[in-house]
Parts: sequence; C-alpha cells; structure tokens
Amino acid sequence: MRSKCLEGTVKSHAEDCSRYWQCLNGETLIQSCPTQSYFDPAWEVCVIDVSGRCVAAAAQCAEGQIEVIPGNNCGYFRCVNGSLEETKCQLGSYFNASLKLCEIDENRICNTENESCTEGFVQADPMNCAGYLRCVDGSLVEEQCTIGSYFNADFKICEIDEKGNCIPMERKCREGSIEEDPEDCGGYLRCVDGRLVEEKCAKGSSFNAELKICQIDENGICIPKSERCTEGSLKEDPEDCAGYLKCVDGILVKGKCAKGSFFNADLKICETDENGICDPKQCSEGSIQADPKDCSGYLMCVDGNLIEKKCAKGSFFNAYLKICEIDENGNCDPNNDKCTEGSLEADPKDCSGYLICVDGNLIEEKCAKGSFFNAALKICEMDENGVCIRSLERCFENELGEIPENRCGYLRCTYGNLIQFDCSNGRYYNSSLEACVIDENGLCAGLKECDNSETRIDPDDCAGYLQCIDGKMVKRLCSYGSYFHTALHSCVVDDEGVCVPLWDHCKEGEREADPEDFASYLECIDGDFMPQRCESGSYFNADIKSCIVDVLGRAA
Repeated sequence: MRSKCLEGTVKSHAEDCSRYWQCLNGETLIQSCPTQSYFDPAWEVCVIDVSGRCVAAAAQCAEGQIEVIPGNNCGYFRCVNGSLEETKCQLGSYFNASLKLCEIDENRICNTENESCTEGFVQADPMNCAGYLRCVDGSLVEEQCTIGSYFNADFKICEIDEKGNCIPMERKCREGSIEEDPEDCGGYLRCVDGRLVEEKCAKGSSFNAELKICQIDENGICIPKSERCTEGSLKEDPEDCAGYLKCVDGILVKGKCAKGSFFNADLKICETDENGICDPKQCSEGSIQADPKDCSGYLMCVDGNLIEKKCAKGSFFNAYLKICEIDENGNCDPNNDKCTEGSLEADPKDCSGYLICVDGNLIEEKCAKGSFFNAALKICEMDENGVCIRSLERCFENELGEIPENRCGYLRCTYGNLIQFDCSNGRYYNSSLEACVIDENGLCAGLKECDNSETRIDPDDCAGYLQCIDGKMVKRLCSYGSYFHTALHSCVVDDEGVCVPLWDHCKEGEREADPEDFASYLECIDGDFMPQRCESGSYFNADIKSCIVDVLGRAA
C-alpha cells in the first residue's frame, strides 16, 4: 500500500519551473505559481520572476486548463492564450480542488471576513459586468446597474452600454451550449464566454435543431446565409440579354423583359431595344421546318439557331404535318442511307423487336417471347410491367377496340400495337359509338382509377402523359423537344418529329420541370413552353417551381 505524504510539504517540478508538488490531504498534487512567478526550490515558495528566469513556463498550459491556487480556496487559475490567469469564484462560493469547479460555500471554506474595505468603496464585480461591489459595514455587497448599462471600472460608475459590450449574468448562455441560428439554416450559435457566436456547418450541410448537429442537406432545403442574395435585387442574366435574374426568397430566379426589349445591366431595368443591342434570334424556339437539303430530316430551332435533325431510317419529313412518317412509297431517297454495320435501332412497327444493320441495310429481328426492346439501352429485356402489348395480327393505325371486363378505357392501334387508353373521369367507353361518353349509369363506379406513380398515355397530347397522384390521373408534360413513348412509357427526345405538341394550352409564366435535366425547366412565354436554364451552380426545384442553389450537385 502506498504511504501517504507529509501534509503541507512541497518540492519543485522537474519539467516546469512555474509548478511544484504539494502534499494535500495525504496526496501529492501539482500546483501552479501565480502568473509571471516561478517556484524557488531553496525557499520552497513561489517568487515573482523579475529576471525572466522562467520565461517559457506561462506558455506550457493547455487552453482552458484549470489549476488550484495554493492557499487560496476562493478562486482558481484558468489557462487563457497560453497563460494561467487568476479567476475568483462568485461571492458565496469556493473552489473545489478535486472537482475543479466552484461550489456553494455552505461550510465557509472561503473565508473573506478578514478582508476589510473602506465604507462606500466600489469596485468591479468580476462575475458580473452589469453590476459592481460596494463596501457596506466593512463587507463587499453586490449592486446592479440599471438595465442596458454596465460598470466602468476606470471611472467606477455605471454607463449606458451603447456598444453591447456587457452581457448580464442572467442573460449569459451556458458555456459550450449550442442553439439554432434563426437567421441561417446553414449554421448555428455556440456559447463562448457567455455570448452566442455564429458558427458555420460544412458546405452542403444544414443544422438539425432537434439533434443539435450539422447534417448533409440531401434534399437541398437549406440555402446558407452566405449564399443568399439581397431580396428584390436584379442582375444581368449571362445566358440571355433579353432577360435578368431577380432575387426571390434569397435565390436568383430568371425573369424576362417584354418583346423587343433588353436588360440594361447598369440601370438594372428593361429598355426598348431600339439599337439592336440584343441580337434577335433567327427563329422561334422549338419551331420545326423542312430541311431543303434533306427530305429524310428537318430543322429545329434551338437557342435561336436552326439545327439539323434526322428522321428514323426508312422515314421522311412531312412538311405539311411537320412530323416524320414511314416512307412506304419510297418518295425520299437520301444520298447516304447506309447504316453502321451491327448497329441496333428500335423497330417503330414492333415494340417486341428491333432493327439490326446487316450489309448496310436494317433487318427486322425479334426479342424472346415476353420481352421488349429497350431503345435506350439497346437490349431486349423481360417485359415484367407490360410495356409492350404484342399482338399476333397487326392492327390498323388508330383502330379502336374494347378492353375486356373494363368499360373505363379502350384500346387504340399505335404503330401496329394495341395500346390501352383510359377515358376521362366520369366517362366510359361505348364500343358501339367507339367513343368515351358520360357515365350516367355508373358503369365505371367502384373501379380504382389508378395506382400512385402509375403513368399512362395522354390521348389528348403526345408531348405529355398522365401520372397517378393521390389516386387521380394528372396531366404531365415531357421536356421540350420530347414526347411520351407509348412502348417505353417514358419521355424520349423527339429526333424523328413523331409528335406535334399542344403548346397553346399553357398559362403565361407557368413553369414545369425538365425531367431530362435538373438544371433546366420549361416556362410558358407568349403561350409557348420555352426551355430555360438555371444559373450556374443551381437546379430547378419542382416543388417550389424555381431555381435554387445546388448544394448537393444534383445538376452536375
């Protein structure tokens, strides 16, 4: 068993001249000399370091480290900026050396009765900047300045705290505590020296007020304070001289000047473009016209320029209908009609087959039974979801048929295949009239309209589709220049001009997401949906219908 030391004995510390060992309550504990002092082993006391004998001692403590003051139970040493500074416990408290904290002095361990003061004398209260200590009957008594004031220790008076330098004790926060920053979801407030100090979460993170931690902002809900713009401010749109960017709810949203106008970046207003500062576009965005040089292709307006597009092999561009059609009569004979050897293409006549290039010609091939051809991946896949409805006998284009045991829809022949369509809500399919009519007798009653997230063909618009939301079929639009592929049940780029969209049904200023590009969206301008692009570093949020900062790199 280890023997106890002799109470009160001291000896020098071998590694630190500003410390020493002392026997207290039978245990040898490390003690520290006051600031700018060192331990003299000859006299066995701490002496003032006049000659700088122990220069490095003060810098050896760890920030926030707490040490006992020898012979003084009323305070302690705290390491601040590498130096041990003396700190007093609050009146009525003493320093517990074992726990290293101030506790209520119920047993009067910290005896200040012998400390006398001059009647009426005042001094700063080390524990409260908004108060002071006044000598009353030989004892220091706590006094409080008026609200909004602090005690000036130099002039020994209370002054109005115009600069907010003082935080009263009752308003001080708990050291190290963390709170939500009401002005910045991308940061939080941490208590340092009784004050709440702003801290930032890592880029792409937000502060969780319940867990009090920073978490990755997977849904891009938070726009950090540092990334917000000034509400209502305008700036030039680098991608459109006839438009501008406006700050709405902290994010930059695209705006459009009136026709024939441009945005003056200096004055930050739209002005009539009398001098042709903003070059007019060659064509109307998204418009289609015949290519005079190629009967098997067409010209599409993209960003103000006419871009060459090709119809599918064996098709030609119908300039009147402005769509690509199968060239059954061989009217179009393009100069270069050879395919690439071994290349695969979707068969426009059969979703369960494909075309393969052999000796420069496209040859029809069939997928295995129960499969369909995935045009995107260019492979045959098991048709688990019934994407392709295969019929033994080819049907006639636009031919209508009845769906067995389902009066709420019908079958229409599309590219040689019978595709299922639904009548609008409140109607049923009358096979005699070959049309959807009002369901007066409730023939469709009780039938479930749809399953959530289910998609169907929109019989009224080839450039859109129907999606089941909350049990109801809701109209959706494909991205600009795309159409809804009836076999694949998804939007695909309309390179072949298959679909003439119904652009005249949109409302001015209406916006829709671009399913092919997170950084783009469609906006209704002068009755047409026009492709727009978010500012660099942003993506289009379909819920709030505007571009927001892309902290998670969705549009990358």
